[in-house]
Amino acid sequence: GRERGGAGGAEGGASWGASFVNVLKANVGAGTLAMPFAFSHVGWLLGPAVFLSLAGATVYNMHLLLGCQSLLQRHGIQAQTYGDVAVRSFGRLGRDVVDSVLVFTQLGICSVYFVFFVDSFPRSEGSYHLLHTWQLVLVALPIPLGLAGVGNVKDLAPFSALANCAISVSLAVVLALALARLSSGEGAVSSAEGLSASRPRGLPLFIGNAIFAMEGIGLVLPCANQAVDKAAFPRVLSSAMLTACCFYLLIGLLCFLSYGYIRDASITAEMEHRGHATSTTSINLLLCGAVLLSHPLQLRPAAEVLSQRLLGGPAGEAGDFRFRAALVGFTALVAVALPNLGEVIGLCGSAGAGTLGLVLPPLMSLKLRRTYGPPPSRLQTAGLLGTAAFGASCALWGTAFTLGELVHELVQHTHVSGELVVQRFDSVSANHSGDQLSPRVQRGLRKKLNKHGLAREVRRDVRL
Repeated sequence: GRERGGAGGAEGGASWGASFVNVLKANVGAGTLAMPFAFSHVGWLLGPAVFLSLAGATVYNMHLLLGCQSLLQRHGIQAQTYGDVAVRSFGRLGRDVVDSVLVFTQLGICSVYFVFFVDSFPRSEGSYHLLHTWQLVLVALPIPLGLAGVGNVKDLAPFSALANCAISVSLAVVLALALARLSSGEGAVSSAEGLSASRPRGLPLFIGNAIFAMEGIGLVLPCANQAVDKAAFPRVLSSAMLTACCFYLLIGLLCFLSYGYIRDASITAEMEHRGHATSTTSINLLLCGAVLLSHPLQLRPAAEVLSQRLLGGPAGEAGDFRFRAALVGFTALVAVALPNLGEVIGLCGSAGAGTLGLVLPPLMSLKLRRTYGPPPSRLQTAGLLGTAAFGASCALWGTAFTLGELVHELVQHTHVSGELVVQRFDSVSANHSGDQLSPRVQRGLRKKLNKHGLAREVRRDVRL
């Protein structure tokens, strides 16, 4: 899970290298494959500049979270998770906010996995999948549903390890293919049109996707708890995050320079359209397996919170199989309803991970330092409030933009469906020219036209 998890003591804890890998794994996942899509929407110059700003704020806030834990421990207060720090900062309201955002984010990630699975399948010439989205989601369902029967989180570790290996291999192949395209002179950067340096209109989408990729802040405290040398962990955290951010920049910019404007949120789907169908088939199979194997572990934190809140279950328990299976089904339904991968990632990143990673840590640090001392100076207070304001503006801007895009798509979908109804109406009218339609046909047509708000727009010789 991203936030809930056991803490290990110093004995038998994680070494410097193991802690480095743990932090890296918490931040580099399937969301990394959306970075080329994000960079292509803002340009090769604006993208890195904004990304470095977001990355700097995120890493700074991770260190603020460690500082909050250290401050509480100096006063004899144990805080093992993000939620524990939130409770000490803002009371029950803090826990409620963190749990709500955590549930939203984790269920969103699980829905993203289904959408990613759908996006990995070949499309026809009209850019539509050969199977409907709901049919592809049904194909994917058995694996998450089967793993939902695993009650002990430790038993999910082998599946998580397999998923991490598959993602690592896939990312390596993607980088190799992009680099080969660039070195051969076929890259978009070598084309006559060139590449856009700055596209400000794509910033809200970029912000959501970038934050989503760096949404491992919930695992910072569990990783710190497991470290043997806790005093050295801040340096481990900085090194691991620097490595992760360099990797984001590398895969995002390299693929953008190789392929230019990228329409698919998953770079493997885009590469399939660019002539790498044979090479990407194996990658897509690996990634499909990886995201489906990762689904139950990502679902676990949300299941624990909802089981405790809704079912009155004990802390750390994720409910019975039926409850977890219902949550799997819910994430599948969300994926069917919102099949645009880039926008779903943007919404989860802006509204969920943006709140946890950019907004709350400086506010919690300010509150705890005022409560337990030493109080921050005016300059420090201004810096903390400025960081929170920057995070809030990014989160709100990205969320508003993504919601607007999703609503626009739903309206477009309704309009297209309405046009199909009108075509059906025209066909029936032509077949009954000059005749009175049967009551059953009249009721059916009237119902469909009213549903799409088209009853007044249709004027035909057939009387309804």
